[in-house]
Amino acid sequence: MGKDLLYLVSSSGNELGAKWLKSILGNEYNVHITRDIYRSSHIDSTAMCLKPGLVLLNDTRVSEKNCPKIFNSWDKIYFSEVAPTSEAELKHQKEFRDPIGFELESLGFKTNLHDMSSPWVGLNFLSIDPKTVIVDERQRALINLLEKYKFTVVPIRMRHIYTQGGGIHCATLDTVRESKLESYF
Repeated sequence: MGKDLLYLVSSSGNELGAKWLKSILGNEYNVHITRDIYRSSHIDSTAMCLKPGLVLLNDTRVSEKNCPKIFNSWDKIYFSEVAPTSEAELKHQKEFRDPIGFELESLGFKTNLHDMSSPWVGLNFLSIDPKTVIVDERQRALINLLEKYKFTVVPIRMRHIYTQGGGIHCATLDTVRESKLESYF
């Protein structure tokens, strides 16, 4: 969010990681640490800054009570109507990934092939600019909501969004934007 980063202490981010991040970024950036909103790794399926002053929040994880304080003065959109995991992806998991995972385990390897992303990965989309977002085409309710807020939505198909372990935001490389680096807060 410009010069501000939201850091989630969770199963993939710890206090020392936050301290390290603050130490390498120096004073130009602000690292805002949040806890107790989600146990796992995808903060981008929990809180997504849409533009300065507007944030989308997964209302199964975030409420007014535990919302990160940095968003106190922002407009908040609470949302939870994500599309379920598709039958094709469940079939792919059962017929391909699970057998490979069992074979690897029988050989003594540890694997996460049995794991799938939760349906909440549908909230994991990419903001191109303050007016344009790229969203999984199956997320019709989310697309309609974002269009209601006057966003241009570019729907795309990510066939294995749940079995690859991350959504559109997680699957993209760093984005270089033609804009001025600013603080949103």
